[in-house]
Amino acid sequence: MKDGSVLQAADGFAQGSKSFLTNTLMAPVGAMSKIGNSISKGTLALSFDDQFIEAKNYDNNKNKPKNIGEGVVKGFSSAGTSILSGVAGVFTKPVEGAQ
Repeated sequence: MKDGSVLQAADGFAQGSKSFLTNTLMAPVGAMSKIGNSISKGTLALSFDDQFIEAKNYDNNKNKPKNIGEGVVKGFSSAGTSILSGVAGVFTKPVEGAQ
């Protein structure tokens, strides 16, 4: 066996191992992302607030995360915004309805 073929085999093994680890770690992250997205869409539909839904969809389409870190930050930020909007709606919507 030549030295070049051993180095090529070692390089191939290293690349394959890296790919395996990356995909093994990213698969659960991707699955959780899809589950979270489904839950978000379901709860968004339950709000019955067409303006909020339209604004949320516009924001989601405009600001796609570029990496995992941005996605996590965007997810928590979005959840916080949704919760605050829901709490505010509990107080503002009855007033709007009364007017």
